[in-house]
Amino acid sequence: MLTTLLSVWARVGALDQSQWIHAYIDRHRLKVNAHLHTALVDTYGKCKRIDLAYKVFSVVQGEEDVLIECHARRFHDALSRQESS
Repeated sequence: MLTTLLSVWARVGALDQSQWIHAYIDRHRLKVNAHLHTALVDTYGKCKRIDLAYKVFSVVQGEEDVLIECHARRFHDALSRQESS
């Protein structure tokens, strides 16, 4: 459910709501799997907050190579969008 909400907020660029969800995850110490990590990185990237996307990305340890490749693509896309703005 949280990944769906993050996806919606990413599409409309709702940074405040996305950060609230992230804080909720941290506050309640919810388990963050690969899908949720990806959703957070994607959301922050689409909200043009590469610093926050990188912060989430940097805590990912022991995830599969596919997750890392996905994040790398998202960072590249987000940086390209930021540079063209």
